[in-house]
Amino acid sequence: MNEPLKSSTMNLTIKEGTISVQDNGIEIKDHKRRTKTIYLILGFFWILFGVTGLLLFNKNVVDDKQFEYIVILIIWIIATLIKFKERTDTVLLFSDIEKVIVKRNNTGNILKADFILKNSKKRSVIIADYLKYKKIDKESLNTFEATLQEKNIITEFQK
Repeated sequence: MNEPLKSSTMNLTIKEGTISVQDNGIEIKDHKRRTKTIYLILGFFWILFGVTGLLLFNKNVVDDKQFEYIVILIIWIIATLIKFKERTDTVLLFSDIEKVIVKRNNTGNILKADFILKNSKKRSVIIADYLKYKKIDKESLNTFEATLQEKNIITEFQK
């Protein structure tokens, strides 16, 4: 999956890096791998905190604190599993990409691109964060869409 790509045909500046559309694939330079590692470490410590808290309680007494530790444990196990499954590939070949969906989140503050791969996996990239004033011009987005369509990649824009 991490084959070297040929020359760049289009670059799109995103929130924390760039997306480079190349001759045989897309190279994504963002901080996704670092962010995933930080979340996994944080999740591990919260799970450890929850397990330790449960082990310190008296087995015969049910307490509100015990319920809080169970809730913390369940939430962080689910969040850690979701984060663990997240894709962080920096190189996506066109032969592996089924389609690209560009959409805003529910609040409309973040514009992101989801690269849907043929193996039913997804690689998400935050293109712009309007709360932090990292905006993207319409022309760059149109060029990005046109370049992907030249490469026979289905591109959807959702509101």
